[in-house]
Amino acid sequence: MAFGCGSAPKQNAPAEEKPPSVMVHTGMGSTDHLSPAPKRTKLWTVRWEHADLTMGSESQQSGKMETVTGEIYRDGHRISTFAGDTGHGSQTNQTLELDGHVKVIGADPKGTLTCDRLEYDGQAKILKAKGAVTYDGANGILGPLPELWATPDLKEISSPELFKKP
Repeated sequence: MAFGCGSAPKQNAPAEEKPPSVMVHTGMGSTDHLSPAPKRTKLWTVRWEHADLTMGSESQQSGKMETVTGEIYRDGHRISTFAGDTGHGSQTNQTLELDGHVKVIGADPKGTLTCDRLEYDGQAKILKAKGAVTYDGANGILGPLPELWATPDLKEISSPELFKKP
């Protein structure tokens, strides 16, 4: 038994717990993907007919979507549209992947990129098109090729080894 005038020793405060992730199965819907804080500018909008979404903290959201369409933005302006049979987006990685009958249409200049699979890296601002890739633009048709990389506005397109980041 101890006696004294001092206060009891302080306990370590419990670490702040993150709320658990929630799996949401949904029909038709849409979401905007924003850049990290503090800017929070719109990077892309995606719409789907069916989706399985994992809703965690704001930076931990992801989902698998079916019958996907949407737009990619730069500085608040739409620079291209996209569509695919299925898609997967990740807030954490700032990526969007589309599979099956993928099509990207550049706004200015007009051009259409088609492929089997597309990976969009929102941080690097690079579209990576794979599988039966073709580009149809004002100057003609390129492809089919196994892989092409492009800027999201489709103003620069090349093979991966020759691609220069914008």
